[in-house]
Amino acid sequence: MGRTQYLLGQYPQAQKTLEQAFAQPKNNDLANLYLGLTLMRMGDRQKGLEDIEVGMKGIAQFINYVTEAFRYNIGAFWDPGYAIRTAIQRTLVMTSRDNIDWQQLIADGEWIGINFEREPDRANAQQIQDLQSQRR
Repeated sequence: MGRTQYLLGQYPQAQKTLEQAFAQPKNNDLANLYLGLTLMRMGDRQKGLEDIEVGMKGIAQFINYVTEAFRYNIGAFWDPGYAIRTAIQRTLVMTSRDNIDWQQLIADGEWIGINFEREPDRANAQQIQDLQSQRR
């Protein structure tokens, strides 16, 4: 819900919803990323940057876990060209500089968030396509 509110430009509502997500005992990497983006859009660059960095690092760790732990299964189809992980690495390098391009940071964060959300469906579809082509 918080991600949808963010994408609709409802930043105060998104902030509240995303902060409530941390009460749930589950992985909050995506919530961290979107909370950071929300805070950035609301003008709190420092806190937003911290949340974006935490979210991106967690997303990269999760993708690395999936690709390693399930490499002979679905993991082989997760971020196979390293597009998401490369974008995260590039963006984290940008955040360590003194002169951050804030608009580019937001654009990269949004791209990473959207593509990470789509990755399970994309990986499943690719796995099914691969299995079907093996049966032929």
